[in-house]
Amino acid sequence: MLRLTLAAALLFAGARVVKAQSFLKTVADVPLPGGATRFDYQSLDPSTGRLYLSHMGDGNVVVFDTRTNKVLANVVGFPTVTGVLVVPALKSVYASVTHNHEIAVLDTEKLVVTKRIKDGKFPDGLAYSPETHKMFISDEAGGVETVIDTQRNERVNTIEMGGEVGNTQYDPASHLIYACVQTRNELVEINPETDKIQARYQLPGGSTPRTLYR
Repeated sequence: MLRLTLAAALLFAGARVVKAQSFLKTVADVPLPGGATRFDYQSLDPSTGRLYLSHMGDGNVVVFDTRTNKVLANVVGFPTVTGVLVVPALKSVYASVTHNHEIAVLDTEKLVVTKRIKDGKFPDGLAYSPETHKMFISDEAGGVETVIDTQRNERVNTIEMGGEVGNTQYDPASHLIYACVQTRNELVEINPETDKIQARYQLPGGSTPRTLYR
């Protein structure tokens, strides 16, 4: 059984030098359901305090309440799940189910899958553009970015990235989508209005960029 360790950031005003370990304090150590197998992505709904975790090794999505520090549900049916992203406005969690080459849409109120959308070879990270109501999913092995219309929950486009795709993120300041292309050592900028790549940024000094956070 794996455990979820929660930490709180502490701010020390006026301190010139603060040791790294002083910033984090363990507030809970909670057992998680299932086997001691790999977890991957997680996504927080700040409106409810629910944290959705992909239990990749077990093929489940764990729903954890960060306000009570309790597991609310262990939803099965997501073999080799990687990316998870909750969209509170849609009352849905989108999960990359790599074994089935699909995206599963989970209703956050009923905790049941309402749609399964066929994807490419290895769906992974997800990013949501609220202005266009589109979900962008990195297909790592397929070398593409999949685009889903979340109003219909249908696949509407595929963007050729030119190499293995790492994580994908939405930037609320520019309203653009960014993704890492691992095998080209690039950060790619996508316009979600047109589903077109509008810039490629080389990452000198780096190697196989994968993780991206905004």
